[in-house]
Amino acid sequence: MQLPTYPLTRTGCFKSMLLMIATHVILTGCASMDAPTGRELEDVLTGHKTIVLLRIEAHIGHSPYEPFKADLADDNICFGLGSFDTGGHLRRIENQRFLSPESRREGWTYMVLTPGIYYLTVQPTRGTDIFSYMDRFNAPPRWQLDIPEGARVLYAGTIRVSGTGAPLIFGGSILREILDASVDGADQKSATTISAAHFPDLGVPQVSLLQPYEGKAFHFRSPLQPPL
Repeated sequence: MQLPTYPLTRTGCFKSMLLMIATHVILTGCASMDAPTGRELEDVLTGHKTIVLLRIEAHIGHSPYEPFKADLADDNICFGLGSFDTGGHLRRIENQRFLSPESRREGWTYMVLTPGIYYLTVQPTRGTDIFSYMDRFNAPPRWQLDIPEGARVLYAGTIRVSGTGAPLIFGGSILREILDASVDGADQKSATTISAAHFPDLGVPQVSLLQPYEGKAFHFRSPLQPPL
């Protein structure tokens, strides 16, 4: 794609800067505040999809760190997901989704997935070239996610990460490296509360916690075929 150029005047430089910012936003993705679509909810009700709730609790050293504070996905903690469709290759989830500003601040995100077996990784903010960054998504830590058939809403657990940060120009820090990561089910009650608030007709969430995975071979259960 050929991008337009502008003369080296004050106005031209300003337009060029706006163009670069817009291009950066398009290429790096964004953090999306949206509810499941009507089609997704229909697929959930018919058993072809599952709403997966997941929480991240993060620390830089001993200080709490908000994992999804930035508008750009590259500046947030991100996930990689591998499935039957990707042949086990973990790819970055480009548009992380959130149900509300409050749940986002508390570290909650969600996915709408077909029942089956998946592999998931969590990675820190980008801070490097795109090729090195994408390679991270097939590196540890990794977990196996098993979504049972018939689950409408599923709580997959809370991932607790800690690591090192880098200072920001205007104060604060950004997470650059994850040194420790673990999963537990301590927020099951909160998952039930969130589900009742946003999906009152879908029942109490089932629980299927992420399981650590250190193997090289991936195992899959073929997903259900989506409805026509």
